[in-house]
Amino acid sequence: KQLKELGFVKLHGFEQCFYYKKLDLHLFVYVDGFKLAGPKNHFKKGWSLIRERIKLDEPTKLEKYLGCDHEAVFID
Repeated sequence: KQLKELGFVKLHGFEQCFYYKKLDLHLFVYVDGFKLAGPKNHFKKGWSLIRERIKLDEPTKLEKYLGCDHEAVFID
């Protein structure tokens, strides 16, 4: 509910996936795990926006998410 009120749109068929068009960000949520993907220069604003409504710790580097190892890949 909080994400929808911020302007995130739930992706059809993917109940834990949201999209924020203004910043071209994809947000994946599972229980208390949040993973944000999109243009690197939009992350800070995206996290700040989410934290307006949801109490979160500071983002950490990618490690395990849903039992899988993740690493950041940046495409120009």
